[in-house]
Amino acid sequence: FSLRSPISGTVVSTSMTPGALVEAGQNLFSVIDMDRVWIEGRLFELDIEKVRKFERGSFAAAALPEPLVLVPPKTRLVNIGGVIDPATRSVPLILEARNEAGRLRIGLHGDLAIATGESVRGPAIPLSAIVDDKGVSVAFVQAEGETFERRELDLGIRSEGYAEVKSGLKPGERVVTKGAYRVH
Repeated sequence: FSLRSPISGTVVSTSMTPGALVEAGQNLFSVIDMDRVWIEGRLFELDIEKVRKFERGSFAAAALPEPLVLVPPKTRLVNIGGVIDPATRSVPLILEARNEAGRLRIGLHGDLAIATGESVRGPAIPLSAIVDDKGVSVAFVQAEGETFERRELDLGIRSEGYAEVKSGLKPGERVVTKGAYRVH
């Protein structure tokens, strides 16, 4: 005989083997509808009020060739948690996103960025130019020819592959964006 799932989707696991004895109410398969998926993240307590109305975000992961842009109506805010975690000073945030072309997978880890509505103008550099040197953010500036200087950075917000530079660089200076760890 055939079994019918109450929802359409993809069978992601089974808890039985062929020929096994089953009982009424026993869980046999797990089926997930992959057309819409939840993206879970953490939201710092200082940003809770800034994200009450979801307008734009992005999700970047090593498994994705480019960050996934999250905008309504393809993405909607499902919930912002009500209890602050005392260790991280953050609450859970859940977005529901349309999974176009099946790019997102269940359990995929990555970086979730949510626009807060605040606009910041100032110098910024690509995240690939930032090197973590024993807990200090640094960049390498081209001094002349093939000579580079190490500069400690005071960074601000990070968004869409760039970081705001509050101090440590001057506008117009050239920084190493590829191979910065090699220069280090």
